[in-house]
Amino acid sequence: MPVRKLTLPVFLALAIAAGCNTTPNNSGGFLDPVAPPPELPSSATIYDISEDRAMDIAFAALEDIHPPRGISPIEGRERGYSTFSNSMGSRWFAAVYVFPVHGTGPEGAPTSGYYLAAADDGNSALAEKIGDQLQSALATRLSSVDGTKVASLASSDYASSRREYIRGSSRASPPTPTPAVEKIVVVPSEVKAPSGDSLDLLERLKELSDKGVITKEDYERKKREILDKL
Repeated sequence: MPVRKLTLPVFLALAIAAGCNTTPNNSGGFLDPVAPPPELPSSATIYDISEDRAMDIAFAALEDIHPPRGISPIEGRERGYSTFSNSMGSRWFAAVYVFPVHGTGPEGAPTSGYYLAAADDGNSALAEKIGDQLQSALATRLSSVDGTKVASLASSDYASSRREYIRGSSRASPPTPTPAVEKIVVVPSEVKAPSGDSLDLLERLKELSDKGVITKEDYERKKREILDKL
């Protein structure tokens, strides 16, 4: 049976019929479903942090509720990260948007920074639960960052180019570093068998040999020396 290839208009029609929101990727080809961005409020708490750190916070908040392998960069006009699930007709979408903004801070001082907002959408009961979890995760992530209440909020330009944003969008929690094991060099001639404790010493030497701390030849030589003294 021949395989039919879907043209972009047909793909869009199917996506719309399925109730998915879509945004084009960097190449303009594949479309990912994504929760629609919230409207920018007239006033909000913004954060005077780097754009890269704002993106890290957005990714980490989503990672708190979903495996990082399922998180993708939002590739529309607004930027951030999103994830979704579509199983047996049950759909939910979640995203954290990062907006560069400026406005009027305390005492009328001009203030700029980043406004982060969670968004969710879907047709399942789980969508609302996911949205609540994401709001809580984002609030927790932002609790350690100093924010400023700003009025007359307006959009600014992103600091990085789209190419830089897409290139740097592969984020994940850093792997837990493996502690370095210091290799102890044991000089065989310095190993002395305590009186009445030869068995323990043999077991210790075997353990050191198995771990590669001493060579097999050193182990065999010291074993013979200990056994000869019995």
